[in-house]
Amino acid sequence: MFVQNGNSPQVVVFDLDYTLWHMWIDCHLSGPPFQSINNGKKVADCNGNPIALYDDVSSILHTIKREFPDTHLAIASRTSEPEWAMEILEKLIIVDPLNPSKSTRLKDMNLQTDKQKHFKAIHKKLENISYTSMLFFDDEERNIRSVSKLGVSCCLVTNRLDMATFKRGIDLYNANQYNFSLKKTARDGVCVNNTPNLLFKVTRCLENLSSGENRAVNKIIHRYYPITDMECIR
Repeated sequence: MFVQNGNSPQVVVFDLDYTLWHMWIDCHLSGPPFQSINNGKKVADCNGNPIALYDDVSSILHTIKREFPDTHLAIASRTSEPEWAMEILEKLIIVDPLNPSKSTRLKDMNLQTDKQKHFKAIHKKLENISYTSMLFFDDEERNIRSVSKLGVSCCLVTNRLDMATFKRGIDLYNANQYNFSLKKTARDGVCVNNTPNLLFKVTRCLENLSSGENRAVNKIIHRYYPITDMECIR
């Protein structure tokens, strides 16, 4: 459904506040003890204030488990209350909407003051996985800019993480994978007979990207395969 070139992200990393849920936990919650409520769909703090994942998050996480079974899931958050975040995630039960008998939890976390440090820690832990095989979702542009410098495919979450944003992130990852192939071809000096077909696939990936992401990908394509109008190959 999502993978167009035979490669799936090897790691998908999520920010927490205003990406997976609707608050800054260190500002809007009162702290532990936390307890599961609503059969684990929400967690309440010591004053009964609830927190829950955005509506589509459960579907997204289980979609990853079904379609990308070898993909690692991780969290990268700069919250000043990492212990709260860990306890909340441990108490949230993420049920598969297509199979309510299946559930999962998010436990693999990296909590640093800088998002690049998060990814360097993930890269060190998962020794054989390159930055270019990672996909990251975050609601802050400064984090997107910082992490993208490592070669990670970064998708800006403008409102909340929903299925449309997730698909846009996968499209961005696919487009970047084609770009890496194009750059390697150009670097190796190899003549590829099906380059127009490859570029056509890239443009199909571009259709659902934001204007900024689209411009960034087009810049790379034009650098290695200059053409006057991307529309001519669609």
